[in-house]
Amino acid sequence: MGRGRRTLEAAVRRMRLDPIREITIEALTDGPSRGWLHTHGLARHGKPELEIRGLPLFMRRAGSAILNDLAGYLLNDATAPLLPGQIIEGPGGPIRAVEGRPDDSLGYPADHYTTPRLTLVDAESMGCECDECAKEKAARPLFRS
Repeated sequence: MGRGRRTLEAAVRRMRLDPIREITIEALTDGPSRGWLHTHGLARHGKPELEIRGLPLFMRRAGSAILNDLAGYLLNDATAPLLPGQIIEGPGGPIRAVEGRPDDSLGYPADHYTTPRLTLVDAESMGCECDECAKEKAARPLFRS
């Protein structure tokens, strides 16, 4: 009986989590935070929530795919945590994860930042990494038109 229990435990550890079932992606289509895609559910697994700000509405599907792919990686394959400042190779080029911060004036309410949240920004446009520049970069669209 001990061997069967160990086999079952090993099988459970190998099961992959489906990000589409584990997380929800919320997309705002109007208001000051129009184009804000963000996740809910990663924090339940000890991972940071993810967001993309200022995404053109016609690119919601592509943005959602990026969030789902990155969530799947974090849930199943990451051997180390994703931290602010790290660069991820995205489908259109490098993406930098910066600390997500609330900004009520831009429509990013503090209640969405009670758990760690990473904002995905275009890594190529990063220069200075002080708090003010990071806030400004997080407000810019991830994808350029």
